[in-house]
Amino acid sequence: MPLTSVREIKILRQLSHQHLVQLKEVVASDVDGKKATDSHMYMVFEYLDHDLAGLINAGRRFSLPEIKCLMWQLVDVLDYLHRVKNMIHRDIKCSNLLVSRNFELKLADFGLARFMKKKHAPGGRD
Repeated sequence: MPLTSVREIKILRQLSHQHLVQLKEVVASDVDGKKATDSHMYMVFEYLDHDLAGLINAGRRFSLPEIKCLMWQLVDVLDYLHRVKNMIHRDIKCSNLLVSRNFELKLADFGLARFMKKKHAPGGRD
């Protein structure tokens, strides 16, 4: 199993936010009855209708309120990751921003995400 997949599973199990894609299950399947090391692993995520890149490439024009709504949701989830979980995503792009039919944004693809080292404020205060 690729290291990025293992990292993504580990990270997603530690996170819970309304604007993060939800990992539903990790499923393993044998390959023609071979040993477990030859099995395939699948990550099952919640379904969202689109990614932002697909909408843009299809010619979708966004109104100013829609842009503000999407940006607020993105900033909200990034605040959670940075301030609360001390993590950086490292792969923010339109194809990793999923959008539901009711315009709910969810951040996906945590294969490159890393926890940051905690910095201490001068004088020993955090």
